[in-house]
Amino acid sequence: MAAVLEYLTAEVLELAGKVARDNNKTRVTPRHIQLAVRTDKVLRKLLSSVTISEGGVLPHIPAELLPKESGGSGLRGAGGSRSPRLHGRGARVPHCGSAGARRQSGARQQDSGHAASHPASRAHRQGAEEAALQCHHI
Repeated sequence: MAAVLEYLTAEVLELAGKVARDNNKTRVTPRHIQLAVRTDKVLRKLLSSVTISEGGVLPHIPAELLPKESGGSGLRGAGGSRSPRLHGRGARVPHCGSAGARRQSGARQQDSGHAASHPASRAHRQGAEEAALQCHHI
């Protein structure tokens, strides 16, 4: 009986040590033991009814929630994207002919508060206006 327990302990600690090393840790935690036991087929069956305190759960994301891989055959690859293009720091510049581009090429809207006087917001606004002007070839 002692030999079996010694073997099981050595097996669990070896697998948990590998999990800890994979996570760049030098100390084995209950989480590492849980991951080691639940990823090993034989140990999972043996310890299926055991709860490891502070072990957490196995990570699992259903396939339906994962982003779909683009095959490159969609409209984006052909340049037919309907969404506004991103310029600079994530600023959205409206497509030529859209209502947003026409509004931006018209009179400047007055902003109130601190954001209007901030140099970064002024530069962002000027960049959007320049893009709208270039878009309309003015």
